[in-house]
Amino acid sequence: MEEEIKNKHREWLKQHEGLRFLKGVTKETINRKWELDYRDDKYDSSINMIEVSKREIPIEYDEESKTTKGKSCNKEEREKWIQETISNLEKENIGYDLHDHKGKCPHLTIYLDRDATKEEKEAIVSYYVPKESWEFVDTSLYGVHLIAVPYAVHWKYGTIKELVKNGGVLIINVHDEKFKKIINNNKEEYNVNLNLGGITAKIVSRIKITDLAIEHGARKGKGTKLYHCCFHNDEKPSLSLNDKKGFYKCFGCEKAGNIIDFVMESEHISKEEAINKLKERADIIEYKKENKSLGDDISKLRDVVLLNLAAHHTRDATELLCDYLKKHENIYTTKDDIDKTVDVVLSMGTELEKRMKGFKIGRCRIHQDGTSLILQK
Repeated sequence: MEEEIKNKHREWLKQHEGLRFLKGVTKETINRKWELDYRDDKYDSSINMIEVSKREIPIEYDEESKTTKGKSCNKEEREKWIQETISNLEKENIGYDLHDHKGKCPHLTIYLDRDATKEEKEAIVSYYVPKESWEFVDTSLYGVHLIAVPYAVHWKYGTIKELVKNGGVLIINVHDEKFKKIINNNKEEYNVNLNLGGITAKIVSRIKITDLAIEHGARKGKGTKLYHCCFHNDEKPSLSLNDKKGFYKCFGCEKAGNIIDFVMESEHISKEEAINKLKERADIIEYKKENKSLGDDISKLRDVVLLNLAAHHTRDATELLCDYLKKHENIYTTKDDIDKTVDVVLSMGTELEKRMKGFKIGRCRIHQDGTSLILQK
């Protein structure tokens, strides 16, 4: 019997020649350096981890959701989703293998007609698995990742991973239009989420997304710029954070978006709630809304400007003043400048000086779009 298992183990490994691998892996040694370029002449019965081929897709469920923090599923749910996925595959006569290592759940492997990218694999899996199960699919397996080898001792559970069922005969056509449609939809949604402008840009200029991530449980990885993701059980650092752009992306659970998306996902709140929360934290006053109610009341203008200056939001204060001055005062240019700014002289009578009370505005530089003004208090 042991010889039979050894033969199956060796035959399975032959399908993964050229990939990286590990021998005798345990929970304590899982992070050691991978060995290169498996060949049959390197065969060892202790090989129990090998790189996922670009022509295969493991379908395995995690216990924790990759999109909703604190949400989990039980073994019965995972087993039900596996059976429903098998049913969907069998409807199209798609070939599959069902393996079990007596761990958290049996899992499937399906096969492709060519090398596939991570996003192509995700699109294919999302097509066949039940919709409600997608947030629990282990999508980290669709990039560069090792997987437990069948007919060998499992690195985590210490059991033998065995084939319990297979079916179907067809391999998946990666070029199928139904998968391309999913990929295109995902790209559109991703681009919308990463749209940075308006209030989002203002928030990003005042709040670091790294600070938010740390507050929500992310930890900086050792010897890397990546963080341990706060959206899933991230044993290896896989979360990338960009303070300058306010973007985040996890290469493990594939969550990505801008700073507003991050707060929505972290705190399970609506977009409007997330924006309001961030505006309050950033001490943002929407001067354009305030300006509608200001009219010609210079005292109201002064109060709003002073409030912005007290909060060190000089740009908002100058934008508000520029809008007011463009509306109520004449501006004469004296010469053009090579850097697209002009020297200006503001027509300031004693009435304006009296109304401004506390602001000294003299000869200054102002951008042609009228939004930057040097202000002296």
